[in-house]
Amino acid sequence: MSKREQPELLTVAYIAIGAETTLRGAESTISQENLDQTIECYGGELGVIDEAVSHALMLDTVADGLDHNCVFSYDVAEEFGARLVARSLAVYSPLESPIDVLRDTLLDADYDRDDVLSGIEAWRARK
Repeated sequence: MSKREQPELLTVAYIAIGAETTLRGAESTISQENLDQTIECYGGELGVIDEAVSHALMLDTVADGLDHNCVFSYDVAEEFGARLVARSLAVYSPLESPIDVLRDTLLDADYDRDDVLSGIEAWRARK
């Protein structure tokens, strides 16, 4: 299999949807000060979305080796974007390891654990 160079556009779109939805919902769940602090870490709201979608190639590369049992865009990409932003908001700063968010998202979507871990290793090996 050739090395993937670009993410799928649907992956990018659904990560952005999940990230934006979580960002909008956070306005009612955390203080404005903490929300502003986290957003500022990314240089603004667009920076939050840009950071989330910057991991689309990682998602698609890991997903290339998986047997899909769900609609990847809805069940994984959108959920990944939502979780990435939610975890960032929980610590008021950017996350250091988005691959952990992807692992948890895939496992919660009932992907095979060994396949997920193998895909993650493949992603790490290409870096």
